[in-house]
Amino acid sequence: MSWSLRTESTPRARKTYQCDACEWLVNVGTDDLSEDELSLYEQAKSENFSVQPGQTYVKVEGIWDGEFTVFRARPEINAICTKHKLYDC
Repeated sequence: MSWSLRTESTPRARKTYQCDACEWLVNVGTDDLSEDELSLYEQAKSENFSVQPGQTYVKVEGIWDGEFTVFRARPEINAICTKHKLYDC
């Protein structure tokens, strides 16, 4: 599975969105996170793993596995997932 016709932006949220990167991190677990990363995870958890209005977030739009989809994520959680190669699973 991979993206095609992908665009990426970092808009400011006007409403609450679910953080898609948080879902990846929750599914894999937090055992391998550093203390700083765990702190960012706990902050996201305290906000129900969501992107809050006014926050900047990563937005990727495109075709994923044959269907149009939008991926939204808190930048710090997206960075953790990228660093630990969670999207490569």
